[in-house]
Amino acid sequence: MGRAAHNGGGLAAAKKITKKAVFCVDNIDPSCDVDDLRKFVASLSVKVLSCFRAEPRRRPNETVPISDRRAFRLCIADSDRDRLLDADKWPDSVTISQWYFKPASDERRLAAVRAAARSTAGPSTTAMASATVADVIPPVSPNPATRSDTDMDSNVADDDDTTVLYHDAASSSSTADV
Repeated sequence: MGRAAHNGGGLAAAKKITKKAVFCVDNIDPSCDVDDLRKFVASLSVKVLSCFRAEPRRRPNETVPISDRRAFRLCIADSDRDRLLDADKWPDSVTISQWYFKPASDERRLAAVRAAARSTAGPSTTAMASATVADVIPPVSPNPATRSDTDMDSNVADDDDTTVLYHDAASSSSTADV
């Protein structure tokens, strides 16, 4: 991406592209909502591009639904990263970690293929509806894919957080999906 402030050749960018950074803010009191987090982050002089509620990270022995804390997906301008990650500004025990995107599961991808086949109403619709995951979808690589929001325009809706994988390398020795 270009960095020059002025180009004498008459060439210019149509609009400024904001590099993004996406984080999971976890272990927030259940009484807090998206607006509370937005206001707090704004008070740190950090530009919030988007903020959504998310599922809290599961601890190794948790199997029941989590209701004692909240988590949020927070997207900010990457230039504000250092101000956001200042641990002295955050309440004790609130965690902030990099947001990871998880590839779609085989079952969801198969459902999408079947739905597409039904909508085209071709002769292979019946055969496709009875296909198995192995018949239709190639295996996914064992390494989780991450998605970079760094080259997207800041005006684009940032709401595609339906498949996520949280991974904290400091607290886990395995990269396997949970």
